[in-house]
Amino acid sequence: MPCYEIVRISESKFIDVSKIHKSCFDNSWSLNYLSLLMKNKINDGFIAKLKASTNIKKHNKSKYNELDKCIGFILFSMVHEHSELISLGVLPNWRCNGIGSDLIQHVISFIQRSGANRLVLEVAENNLSARKLYLDLDFKEISRRIGYYKQSKGNVDALILEKKI
Repeated sequence: MPCYEIVRISESKFIDVSKIHKSCFDNSWSLNYLSLLMKNKINDGFIAKLKASTNIKKHNKSKYNELDKCIGFILFSMVHEHSELISLGVLPNWRCNGIGSDLIQHVISFIQRSGANRLVLEVAENNLSARKLYLDLDFKEISRRIGYYKQSKGNVDALILEKKI
């Protein structure tokens, strides 16, 4: 039984999502950018938040603060049958617990009920853990954007992946 639940994102959680995004990505989004992004009606999201009854010591998590109440997020857009994963992040000390996979599966169920027939995403070629997660969920590479991501060690290709639903 997971120690977290997945719920629809609310504006009150944007600051938590912004902080998680900063802990996950070199080029993180500001709270202002995230707020503007989520005001667009085609965008939506979910968060993974700890259940009130969670025993942190049982889960070997040494740090617990207000940020840890929201431990992951997923943002996506949907226009008719087309859906795109915009961003996915899980706090570093909560990774490898199935949270990212659960968030993606939750979105897939949601968009499928809403009429989408595929989910597309971009991932940096050098983000091996994210690539493994997506491939384990049957995403397939359909294209590539050369040098798309500007990183401190140089430009990295974006792989465009798709899962047909």
